Amino acid sequence: MVQELKTDNNQYMAGAAPIFIYRNENVGALLLHSYTSTPYEMRELAEYLAKRNITVYAPVLAGHGTTPKDLAETTAEEWQQSAEDAYLYLKEKVKKIFVVGSSFGGNMAFHLATKFTNPMAGVISLGTPIKVRWQKVFIVGLYTIGLLKKNQKKKRRDYRLAYDEADQVTYPVMPNASLRRFFSFIKNITIPRLQQIKTPCLIIQSHHDKIVDPASAQHIHEHLGSTNKKIFWLNGSTHALTIDEKRGLIFKTIHRFIDDVRRESR
Repeated sequence: MVQELKTDNNQYMAGAAPIFIYRNENVGALLLHSYTSTPYEMRELAEYLAKRNITVYAPVLAGHGTTPKDLAETTAEEWQQSAEDAYLYLKEKVKKIFVVGSSFGGNMAFHLATKFTNPMAGVISLGTPIKVRWQKVFIVGLYTIGLLKKNQKKKRRDYRLAYDEADQVTYPVMPNASLRRFFSFIKNITIPRLQQIKTPCLIIQSHHDKIVDPASAQHIHEHLGSTNKKIFWLNGSTHALTIDEKRGLIFKTIHRFIDDVRRESR
């Protein structure tokens, strides 16, 4: 059973609270959700890993789990700080940490890998963007018509998840101001710092991801400074991998990677 951390009932939208499940002090997994999403998307992965004796923590990243207006007003520095605070919270409870990041959460995971080297044990990135589909057109839009609009409504065909729409805890829109900061973060933080990352890394990517250009996975793999790095390709088009119909396989792959890295480090 997923355990939500006790928080002010009015702090987050229903279902968006952080998740924490303690199992042991030896190993923990920090689960970072995707852009406009919440820890809710990580609940099944959290349960899966907890059943395998791994302590798990899925925090709410800054600007998320409340209102799109909050996300529009959140800075990249606040995203980074919220991820760092979550890492330090888990570090107080476990000896080794694996960071699992979904999409935007993967960009935050790579940031953590450049900031903390001990006791970070590994990074698992799930559909992490270096480029998105139709990126040039998308960015031109952000700096033209996007300057006149607050939000972009999500395209249902692109963001449809494995669950019914009523079973999602996420924002229905993407604030344009926040999107501009996110693309700047990828360009100025994620891409230049990949070479600095020496921790073992697993990159999981769908071949036909409708949001992220799959070439992102290859770019990450080629530019990571780690010698222990691998890509696991999925034959699918879903972007939200933690709730993909093949999530059982994805969860097993994540757990196997954690086990392998732990065994090799003994």
